[in-house]
Amino acid sequence: MTAKLRLLIFSILVMAYMPNTYADNNAGTTTPPVLNLSSCSQKLDKILELQRISLSSKVFKLREILLKSDKNPDNGLTKISTVAYSRTTPEGDIVLNKLKSPLNNTWDSLYSYYNRFSLQGDPRNIFYLLGPELALKFGFKINIHRDGTTELIAPNAEKFGKLIYGINVILKKNGFEPITYLPIKAEYIAPTDGVRFSLQSKGDFEIYFPFADSDPRITVHEVSYHLGSILLPQSITHRAHEITRYTQNFTDYLKTRAHELGELKSEIIDQLLLERSIEIDVGTGNTSHGLALLRQQSGLKDYKFLLGRSVHHYAHDGLNYLIRPNVHPVDAVLLRLYNMTNPLRSEVQKLLLVNDFNFEYKENSEALMGRKIYLTPKQNNILLKIYKDFINSHEPSEFTKQFSITTEEKIMSDLIKSMDERLRQIDKALTELQLVY
Repeated sequence: MTAKLRLLIFSILVMAYMPNTYADNNAGTTTPPVLNLSSCSQKLDKILELQRISLSSKVFKLREILLKSDKNPDNGLTKISTVAYSRTTPEGDIVLNKLKSPLNNTWDSLYSYYNRFSLQGDPRNIFYLLGPELALKFGFKINIHRDGTTELIAPNAEKFGKLIYGINVILKKNGFEPITYLPIKAEYIAPTDGVRFSLQSKGDFEIYFPFADSDPRITVHEVSYHLGSILLPQSITHRAHEITRYTQNFTDYLKTRAHELGELKSEIIDQLLLERSIEIDVGTGNTSHGLALLRQQSGLKDYKFLLGRSVHHYAHDGLNYLIRPNVHPVDAVLLRLYNMTNPLRSEVQKLLLVNDFNFEYKENSEALMGRKIYLTPKQNNILLKIYKDFINSHEPSEFTKQFSITTEEKIMSDLIKSMDERLRQIDKALTELQLVY
């Protein structure tokens, strides 16, 4: 705790222990009480110690719940809903109910209202990612009532966002990187609108993500998959932002060349926006989910003990979709064109900024939607010419700065190495924030 914060709390305690007669103009006294500063300081220490003891007890109980086996007898995940949105309280807390079923007693589920997209998942993921203590400080809780019902509590978009804004003020004051991913309250948006929504980000933020925090169809999924991405460092979120920006810019540029492609123009634009929106969704969700699985399977060990362990393919796939680490961000748009259409491979290779890119790897990990737009040779050449003109409309220096070419394995390793320190930074900032307010 900083000296200023301690002084603030100390001042509050001093006022709290002043006799009422001093503050009462009708009491007939003008002599302030003699304050025992040593006694006030001791009271402050006692209050803070009681807070630590209380939180420690809650953390212990929560760890027991989180580490309890969550497997069906056949060790498989169910496809029925196991957690449901119940309500949002006036205080801004989302209440999720764990459903009782004679067939299973799990949290995690492959259930999806949208037919295999936006799986329910495990809303406890945020506890595994943040750790029980920090999750509790954010307002996440699991309550088991006497009647046997179980509720998971999470802050809604407004409450979570206010915490993030406040944390960022303190992080930056302390010389640390701010949180650059912000869940924003929204309904379930159209698949092609994810790019536009994300690019509305401003200030500290590189990614805005639509958080449907009161929709029975998808709120559990949002808590399960998308809140933990607040831990993604700016090196990841900025690269993701740039791919999204180039995607939007190229689709805008295509509109100015519509007469050259005819009706195919709209199909290509819609598909580019759709698939980048899915990349943001799957990228943030699967990266967080994969890391949560790693922490869960380790028994909530510190991240430093997880280096070298096999990270679930969800996390690697998620990073690949989100930031395409082995190409420059603008090349991610070209490779999307390559995979959704059929331009000549040799011509695409010439346009890539990094010409040793492994096409086979990209093709195997790419087809989220499985859609192809078949072009004639003439249309191929037109599309590639348009893309080349798009590249030439930028300053060459824009494509040679900021971004290194690497692999998702390297980025994942760096992410895990930095996670314990990042959690300490956020924990300290959140503690300071809550002591002030």
